[in-house]
Amino acid sequence: GEGAQAAQTAPVQEGVQQEGAQQPAPATAPSQGGVNSPVNVTTTVDANT
Repeated sequence: GEGAQAAQTAPVQEGVQQEGAQQPAPATAPSQGGVNSPVNVTTTVDANT
């Protein structure tokens, strides 16, 4: 499920980049961090296992 969300975010970023607006790009970086956070937590659980 989380992977699907990440896939959706990628196309959105591509659309923003196509517009040539680099300012929104930094704003998207933090957004990715939020998506990656849950993913990293899941990875940590696997590592502990």
